[in-house]
Amino acid sequence: MPRRTPAYLENRREQLLSGARKAFAEYGFEGTTVAVLERELGVTRGAIFNYWPNKMAIFLELAERDAIGVGDRAEHYRSGPAAVIEDLIARGEAALDGFGVYFEALRAIRRDPALWKRWEQRSWDAEVRMREVVAGWQQAGIVRPELDPQVVLSLIFTSICGIVLQVALSPEPDTSSYASLPALVAAALAPAG
Repeated sequence: MPRRTPAYLENRREQLLSGARKAFAEYGFEGTTVAVLERELGVTRGAIFNYWPNKMAIFLELAERDAIGVGDRAEHYRSGPAAVIEDLIARGEAALDGFGVYFEALRAIRRDPALWKRWEQRSWDAEVRMREVVAGWQQAGIVRPELDPQVVLSLIFTSICGIVLQVALSPEPDTSSYASLPALVAAALAPAG
């Protein structure tokens, strides 16, 4: 049997996570059994449990990566609120899968105080970075300075959730129909004048 390098193992882990993301997005947390993961990933449960102790560990890793990913894209969002929504639209189906996992994660962890605490700790960095982005928008005159950063983020997040919901409910998703939404959100947050 050939020896597996660390690079091979990491690449394989990423492939498994990508497939697991699609399974969780399609079947939900409860519907994604280990048997479903085996079928969707084309591997045995031994291969899965070689990387994670259980299904929840896979799920939480995906959800945590998504929260961190928002923080990692914060620099891209410096041009204004429209950039956040444009990023979602540009990422299309991949973003939808990510939000599917995010919504499922929130549903699963709200029932478990220990998981909720872990989630809060992991997602705090992304929230702090996004608040810094909003403060930058306010200092640059892109967003009204009197608005609470949390209110600004809530409006953007609500808009994003609306897009995700509409796309999820559509038999043939077409995010191009949301092309004017980024400008609308930016205008709603912009200083008067």
